[in-house]
Amino acid sequence: MKIVWKVSHIFRVPMEYESGPTTYPALGATLVLKDAKISQVDHELAAEDSVPRGEIVEISTQQLSILWDAIIYVSGYPALQANRTVKPLGNAAGSSPLSTNLQTLVGQSSVVRRLRLPDETRLLSLTGRLHVWLRLANDARPPASPIDAIRNYYMIWEDMHGRPATAGSPEQELKFIRDFVSHGEILTRRPLLTFLQRQVGPGTRQYDPSNPIHQRFVEKRREWARKLVESEINRHL
Repeated sequence: MKIVWKVSHIFRVPMEYESGPTTYPALGATLVLKDAKISQVDHELAAEDSVPRGEIVEISTQQLSILWDAIIYVSGYPALQANRTVKPLGNAAGSSPLSTNLQTLVGQSSVVRRLRLPDETRLLSLTGRLHVWLRLANDARPPASPIDAIRNYYMIWEDMHGRPATAGSPEQELKFIRDFVSHGEILTRRPLLTFLQRQVGPGTRQYDPSNPIHQRFVEKRREWARKLVESEINRHL
């Protein structure tokens, strides 16, 4: 028999909330606010009464993954939940509601931006691709390496717009940097070599992770790539 479960995802640190909806009906999610801060997200979902409570929590976490990725992306805060509770709402007659605390380990971080969340239509649009972009962008942030970040940012751009065709454009430069850090063979394409020799140094034909000049170049362009790609993502939020 299916029953309705309520899972409360309780934040380790309440998050300052600037604007946006407090409910996401299609997701079954409600943001709980206190003193203009989100303290938890309550989620209602239907599942068989035989499903263990631990699995209910994991199902809930997965169903809300687009919301978690949006919160992480907007706030810059990767560690969300301190504990979660689960209890049946519409359970079979004669049984009493139960609550289980499930502790999770979270990393240290600080909130860098107040939350401005998109409405549900925007969040669930684009046939799921927004979720992909948010996840890739989140995974590109430290502690990810600059190389991994560049690869993720280009993957997002290519998914959004396809391969860049305009010579000298920022998106073409992003592709050149991605090619530089992703190919082990000696590079031969003339436009790419022209770019690398102008930006990195004469004779640059291959990425060397032990070369401090190469390291500084990729690290510097990591922040440039983040701003380029996130400006595109933000148009959809």
